[in-house]
Amino acid sequence: MIWDVFEDENVFRTRGGPQNKLLNLYHLVHMVTLLSPPKDFLARSTTDKPWKYFDSEGSWKGVVEISDTSLEASEENLKGKDQV
Repeated sequence: MIWDVFEDENVFRTRGGPQNKLLNLYHLVHMVTLLSPPKDFLARSTTDKPWKYFDSEGSWKGVVEISDTSLEASEENLKGKDQV
């Protein structure tokens, strides 16, 4: 929520692909991009649903390509020493 207020946008994108389509899958892939795969969560999972997107090692399967971004690259309001 702090990010949303400070940057005036959601930290996780919910749109993607060539048509900039709104899909939960794009939301999930952006969370994985910024926070890494949820390996602890996957280890505790009691449903098969996560395995649609992750392999047995907890790595992203590539249903949608993970973008090359980071929280640091997404931040636009801090400058100089405040940015580190």
